[in-house]
Amino acid sequence: MAVLAAIQELGDALDHTHSELRHRMAMNSSDLAALRMLVIRERRDEPVTPQEIAEHLGISTASATTLLHRLTARGHIQREHHPQDGRSRVVTLTDKARAEFFAQFRDQLGTMRELVQSYPAEQRRTIAGFLEGLSEALQRGDERSTDGPRSDDPSTDGRSTDERSTDGPTTDESPRHHRRTP
Repeated sequence: MAVLAAIQELGDALDHTHSELRHRMAMNSSDLAALRMLVIRERRDEPVTPQEIAEHLGISTASATTLLHRLTARGHIQREHHPQDGRSRVVTLTDKARAEFFAQFRDQLGTMRELVQSYPAEQRRTIAGFLEGLSEALQRGDERSTDGPRSDDPSTDGRSTDERSTDGPTTDESPRHHRRTP
C-alpha cells in the first residue's frame, strides 16, 4: 500500500502547488483549472470547445461562458473557429497566458526534470506508463458502485465501519469519527 500512500501524498503536494499558483496568478480555482486543461490539451494538439471546458470542470455552460469571458478579459484565452467545424468555436491559450503560466511553473518544472533524469530510462518508462494509466483510470472514474470504503482503502486499515466505530469516544471537534446512521 506504499504506492497508494505515495499517490495521496502527491495529490496533497499538487493541491498545495495549485493553491500557491492560484494566489500568485490572482485566479480562482476554476479559472486556473481551465488554463491547466488548455495547456495539457494544447500539448496533445487537441482542440477544446467551451462545452468541453464546462464538462471538464463540472459546471454549467452558462458558468463556463462567464469563466471564458473573465479569461478573455485578462488576455489568457481567445476563441477561434473550430479547425474541423467552422460553425463551432474552440478556446486557445494566448502567448501571454503561456508565458505567465510557464513562468509560474519554471521552478517546479526544473525540479521535476532533475528528479526524472535521476532515474534510468527503463524506470522512467515504467513510471510514465504507471502515471498515464493512473490518469486514464481516474478520468474514466470508478465505475464500481460501493456503499462505503473498500477493504483495501488505506484510510480504513481494512476494518469495516462498525469495527472502526469502536475505537473510542468521539467528539464534536472530530467530525470524521462520527458514525453515520442510515
